[in-house]
Amino acid sequence: MGQIKRLAVVAGLIIGLTGCEFVDDMPLVGRYIAKNVCAGLFVEGFDEQLVVEDYITPFVPFIQSTWQVDIDHNLQTVEVSNSIFKGTEARALHRPPIGCVSPLDQSDADLLAQAPSAAPPKQLDPSLPWPFGSGGKPALDVYGVDYDAIETAFDEEFAEPPGGRKNTVALLVVYDNYLIAERYQDSIDAFAPLKGYSMSKSLINGVMGVLQQQDIMDISDTTGLAEWQNDSRANITIEQLMRMESGLQYTERAMGNDNDQGRLLYGDQAPTDYAIARAAERDPSTGFNYSSGDNVILARAIQNKLGGSPQAAYDLYKTEFFDRIDAVTALVEHDVNGTFLSAESVFLSARDWARFIQLYMNNGEWNGEQILTEEWVSQSLIPSKFDERYAANIWVNTNQEAFPGLPEDTIAFYGAMERFVLAIPSRKAIVVRMGYSHNRESVNISEFAAKILEALPLPQ
Repeated sequence: MGQIKRLAVVAGLIIGLTGCEFVDDMPLVGRYIAKNVCAGLFVEGFDEQLVVEDYITPFVPFIQSTWQVDIDHNLQTVEVSNSIFKGTEARALHRPPIGCVSPLDQSDADLLAQAPSAAPPKQLDPSLPWPFGSGGKPALDVYGVDYDAIETAFDEEFAEPPGGRKNTVALLVVYDNYLIAERYQDSIDAFAPLKGYSMSKSLINGVMGVLQQQDIMDISDTTGLAEWQNDSRANITIEQLMRMESGLQYTERAMGNDNDQGRLLYGDQAPTDYAIARAAERDPSTGFNYSSGDNVILARAIQNKLGGSPQAAYDLYKTEFFDRIDAVTALVEHDVNGTFLSAESVFLSARDWARFIQLYMNNGEWNGEQILTEEWVSQSLIPSKFDERYAANIWVNTNQEAFPGLPEDTIAFYGAMERFVLAIPSRKAIVVRMGYSHNRESVNISEFAAKILEALPLPQ
């Protein structure tokens, strides 16, 4: 490229970014790319070219070609820089069993030392189908299911629209407790742990339900955070944080002005430190404000209650929760302070995401054991009085506002890039859709799920 042409491109990029309020966000984008390329390769197991070129760097599409991504497969590290914007250098390393992390001022050795001792992997019987075995579909077709219609819907969802990409990576359907259909992007399989992004927030509901059942914490408790002990924030309760009614100042925006979400998850502070520093903007329980910060605060409060160590958190979510519902692929990333990152970093296979929401369809019971009380599940699904689409870290479909055209009893985990797990109890159905869909308009969640329901018999 000639010097004049190159300068023109640089000028155009700077003007475009400045006009979009994005120029100061380039360091955040660098850390986003480093960490999520790391996770895509070393946790999820995708093809390298797909992860870098189609899934992660298109986050800011008009400067996609300016990123340099260097991957060390032996050390399992990713280094990122930008050929136009300086100060964007970022790095991420993989540290089993808690995924990837981008160092701030910590050494690799210190970060690796945080990693807990992994529990022995739970083994499921391969001769048994989902949900209690590691097999998939049952040997016989389920009566009344239109399998051809489901495959057609899958074909349409995996198809790329003209001039764009939906990047569907996994689809799965459960009917009447049977896994009846699933499909995956070619480089992964049914056991690949897939990042939930904001679907991850529902982990807090599950582990809090366990802690309340064990009389360790209660939803009416305050956080007990030392940083809040001398001001009004000390009165904020667990339930207010779960329902996004904390009253804390926070804007769920990744880039531009007031981009608290971007700075929380990919900024130059540990996420928990950034979230806890948010000021009180209004009294609790006087309004709804969707906030990854509220969820991160809950993770810190829970981990503090357990003694503060990454090992204690790991033992809770892995052994006391996920293993008990046979979700054996579970992985949760931890931040640089060693706090489990519940706001966006839970990884589960599509089958295990379905198991997770099946627990709520079963009123908290799993294979004869009451993991969550029926009262907890019922309370968890009561919508906020300020936003009827949201309950306690779970989306609900009150008045069909969240998912138009789907039954009102639909509940969901819902994450960025059109990742979702829908459960429809009245139809005995679960629908999982995972993707790296940067264009939200390319995916219609309700329409896809409606096609699946049309292929399923009405429950008797």
